[in-house]
Amino acid sequence: MNRNILDLEDKYKVFVLDLYGVIWKGTEFFPRALEHMVTLRKDGKKIILLSNYPCLSATVEKMWEAKGMVKGYHYDSLMTSGQAAHNLMLKENKPVRYWLIGWHPLDIFEGTPYVKAISPQGADIIFAGEPLNYNNGKWSEQGNIGRYAAALDKLLSLKKPMLCVNPDQLSHSNQVGGMAVRAGALADYYEKNGGTVRYIGKPDPYLFEEALADETVDRSEIAMVGDMLETDILGGQNAGIDTILTSCGVSYERMLKAGEADLTRFAEKTGIIPTHYITLL
Repeated sequence: MNRNILDLEDKYKVFVLDLYGVIWKGTEFFPRALEHMVTLRKDGKKIILLSNYPCLSATVEKMWEAKGMVKGYHYDSLMTSGQAAHNLMLKENKPVRYWLIGWHPLDIFEGTPYVKAISPQGADIIFAGEPLNYNNGKWSEQGNIGRYAAALDKLLSLKKPMLCVNPDQLSHSNQVGGMAVRAGALADYYEKNGGTVRYIGKPDPYLFEEALADETVDRSEIAMVGDMLETDILGGQNAGIDTILTSCGVSYERMLKAGEADLTRFAEKTGIIPTHYITLL
């Protein structure tokens, strides 16, 4: 296993990096992650951040700048699943009524024909927000979908399609002391219980096409770096680029919970096999 991304920098011209589990570990940046990103850019490499974050790219850029990761210095561009969804929504030629389950800032609907429905019965789609817990006027992350199961069961009876712009089921959390559930967990429950879900985000190739639309280099010179086999690595494979799995995120945690200690063997069992492995970015 390679130690970090610098061991592989001579192989590629463009590095597509996931955020959570690769750069950020819930409460802080992974050791030397920002330093290595700066080194790559100084060495003439391009860095594109690609995230299943369900907000507009500009919203997320500001959030990370406040944490100390700056566009133009640490990375070149950022594409979120929320931005990709927004771009699709702009193409709608008639109003689409949505009903939100969970929490979401709703910035991706601004300027689009999507309007909030008065009731779930009157909605065209169910929009999967983040399954946060609401208590005493505050939203907080949680380790399972909890009370949302009952709400999802009621929505399932309406037979409305669901839109999920964050396919991740888990990611690092700064509140629960480990992994917190995300919108993908709601969508997974909905789908497994007979509902129809439209996903926008990794591993859907559409998100990669949006992120790489301006790239002129050959796909063989681009690599996706991620921590989750089912989204980052599979998504990179679907987009026709090489993939690099870190041993510090969701798939590594799942491996440990499965009682295994070899990430390569764990990946082989899933049938989603990355091109390379690294310990940390």
